[in-house]
Amino acid sequence: MPSGDGRSTYYVESFQRILATVVSRYGDLLRPDERAFADDVRALPLGARCLYVRLVSRQGPYFRRDDLAYPEISDLDQALGELAARGFVELDPSAAPAALLPHCLRAEIEAIARALGHRTARRTKAQSVEWLLSNCAACDLGAAVRERVRLIAPLRLEQVTLHRLLFFGNLRQDWTELVLADLGVWRYESYPLRRDLRLFPTRAAIEDALSIRRLAALARERLAAGDADRAFAAALEVARRDPPWDAGSRARADALLLEVARPLERAGRVEEAIELYGAAAAPPARERRARLLARVGRERAALALCREIASSPRDETERWFAARFEQRLRRGLGQLPPARRRYRATRPIRLRPDAERTVEELALAHFADQGRGGFHAENWLWLAIYGLAFWDLVFAPVAGAFQHPFQDRPLDLYEPSF
Repeated sequence: MPSGDGRSTYYVESFQRILATVVSRYGDLLRPDERAFADDVRALPLGARCLYVRLVSRQGPYFRRDDLAYPEISDLDQALGELAARGFVELDPSAAPAALLPHCLRAEIEAIARALGHRTARRTKAQSVEWLLSNCAACDLGAAVRERVRLIAPLRLEQVTLHRLLFFGNLRQDWTELVLADLGVWRYESYPLRRDLRLFPTRAAIEDALSIRRLAALARERLAAGDADRAFAAALEVARRDPPWDAGSRARADALLLEVARPLERAGRVEEAIELYGAAAAPPARERRARLLARVGRERAALALCREIASSPRDETERWFAARFEQRLRRGLGQLPPARRRYRATRPIRLRPDAERTVEELALAHFADQGRGGFHAENWLWLAIYGLAFWDLVFAPVAGAFQHPFQDRPLDLYEPSF
């Protein structure tokens, strides 16, 4: 049973508050097992509840039993037994050896190798794991790991992820937001949270949000591993989606398409990049596609795209680009005379380096000597003035803008639709 007062289990209260809020706001869009999740958690004994929230708050998906120690949970084995009996954890999970071996200590890996009739040379832990996976049968390895290391895997993680997404509208934040707000560390603006303005209006919108996050994680993992082919395959799932993405997931889909297209473009895989840019709606997708079409000799297609952009620009950068690039293409096609270069006179300013002052301070001093005042503000001053001037508009109740009470800005602040 947990020991101490309620302050030691504050994180459980925060977790349960999130689950209850999601049910109240999205209960009509949840499946029966998803709606029951909050009740199932609440029905756990307090010790088991504490342990489950601890596990799902950590980086998993597997944990060593001997790494678990929480002062507020006096009997961890009892809590584990209760969680296992109610389907919240799996004890000694039967996962692939490649997932289990990294949780072993170096001495344990060497003991496993000896037990299987092998000797490991002097290698790093990662090299020893790779050697075992290459030279030992998977079934023997899995049994050998489970014999020496007691691992635990929390279950129902999909429901945890779903509730976190529906509460925060993203997967960057977690329940620590509630704790810090309760402690007064962070203070947030007060704004209405209306059910009719919720971020996910339909079940399809929820499924789209989960799907795009899964594909984005997959593509980024493959890009980080240098596997551009498989990253492109993941991005193609996004590009060729039918029916189209929900409006709330469109921006995330565009971000993923642009993120994968850029390295393809740099690698000279122009046609693949053009396809991904063509599937994205957000700038600078059309600009990049027009530039690539011109690069591969398809100037007329690039010119048609520039005229399309000019007729319906999606932001000012597109308007500016279309006007300039169309002129360049028409000159290349012989439709306009060559441009005449115009040179602008410049007057360089030389500042003497000073270890005691920054370059901004040196520039200000230079102009002050000429009777021209100034100040150094970077961007914070202008952003602060903007925020104060338009505070009521920034925090106005708009559909999808405010999902939970712990936002320092509306979710769409940096979207073109803001």
